[in-house]
Amino acid sequence: MKTTILNPLIGIAAIAACLSVTNLYAQQPSLLPVYAKAEPAAVAVDKATSKARQRNKNILLVFGADWCPWCHKLHNLFQADTAVAQTLARDYEVVLVNTDDPKNARFLSDYPNPKKIGQPFLAVLNSDGKKLTVQETGALEEGDHHSSEKVNAFLMKFAQQPPSAQDMLSKAAAKAKSENKMVLPYFVAPWCPWCHKFDDFLLVKQVAQAIEAGYVPVRIDIERSPDGKQLMAQLRQSNEQSIPYFAVLTPNKTRLSDSVGESGNVGFPVEPQEVAHFIQTLQKHSAKIDTETAQLLREQLKKAAQTGATHNES
Repeated sequence: MKTTILNPLIGIAAIAACLSVTNLYAQQPSLLPVYAKAEPAAVAVDKATSKARQRNKNILLVFGADWCPWCHKLHNLFQADTAVAQTLARDYEVVLVNTDDPKNARFLSDYPNPKKIGQPFLAVLNSDGKKLTVQETGALEEGDHHSSEKVNAFLMKFAQQPPSAQDMLSKAAAKAKSENKMVLPYFVAPWCPWCHKFDDFLLVKQVAQAIEAGYVPVRIDIERSPDGKQLMAQLRQSNEQSIPYFAVLTPNKTRLSDSVGESGNVGFPVEPQEVAHFIQTLQKHSAKIDTETAQLLREQLKKAAQTGATHNES
């Protein structure tokens, strides 16, 4: 399954719709449990780090507790404000840290005391888990609420700038040449739900090992990489504009095949003919994708298709 590329403003609206809440930010914040549902911080950060490395993003830690009205105000802003929601979906993996959870005591020891800095507070880590900054949120307030402009300016300041698509492809091609593999560039966007499923599928340990035995995958975000759309257009040999899209290249960057089958781009493979095209394409260009590996991929694709996935969530 795939998502057709439309006007970027529609993509932004889709993000806001996916993250919307019935209780608007301007109203009294909902005190429904938010932080109580969060995973232990160390576990959540480990997962977020894997995603951040794959997606060339940073990690935003949001420290708070369910009894804290300002924590709910900031949480609602993250969901209801279009500009902030777009920045978060595009540039960050977000982790909520429950400061009341005893399981987080060791994790919290590496950060300011919530009683002293106040709640909520934020921290930004790079994709290797290194702390870049800690931010108290009083400076981001404006009257009885957080300022959308101030919050977004903070997020933009510490967002990771992705390398160019051509640079990423050249690096992957060099690695493929040294390891006698093929190159597997795949193109995604933050607002595309099927792209998130494709990302999560490729992060499954067994899947990653199976594909990386014969390929060097390179993820290209067409919204964040300045030349991402241009590179995708160069590789496509059809007028269809949908994602996720992948191609198979030699280490010399010669195009051999892609995700466009008889019925069009398979995107994230769900239907039998889509799954067949995906696996046959991988098998055609690498002997490492044997019968046993192909069956593994089929099973994991089915599992991934049945798993709900939303932006910046596990």
